[in-house]
Amino acid sequence: MGRWLVVTIAALLLVSCPAETEEDPNERITAIYLTVLNDVVTDSPVEPEDPEGVATLFIEAFDPEGLPLEVQVEIVADFVDRYDVRFIDDRVEATDIETPGTPVRPFSVFVGVGPIAGDDTADVRVERYFTDNDIDAYRYTLTEASEASWSIVGTPEAIEPEGFAVSS
Repeated sequence: MGRWLVVTIAALLLVSCPAETEEDPNERITAIYLTVLNDVVTDSPVEPEDPEGVATLFIEAFDPEGLPLEVQVEIVADFVDRYDVRFIDDRVEATDIETPGTPVRPFSVFVGVGPIAGDDTADVRVERYFTDNDIDAYRYTLTEASEASWSIVGTPEAIEPEGFAVSS
């Protein structure tokens, strides 16, 4: 009877333990968005309002489902020394609606990210909002460089803004 107990316990452990090769999809999503966001903000240094503080990075997900909470946490952790990261649901949080042109709030960067398309390579729409008439939009193509690390392929393609497009 002892041998059957050992076999049963071993079988239960094998069934209940996830396979080591099973990849967490949030790791891929996080790595891709971090690569793109780091590229966008590298060219966008913004001084903080308080010299002892950090500037604000507002992020809007263009995907109606938003970004998974685990991905948001990793992005905040990656930028903690450079930006106060805020994921927003309403653009009023990131813009100054009292000023003509509705500019981004002072001492801030406002970026929108689209959903990730593709498997072996990834395409992502990224837009940088300055005012309602000044929006940079790019399509980034990335390839997996190593486990949980993605690289930008070539130069991001300039495209027409859609995510931040103002409806009239």
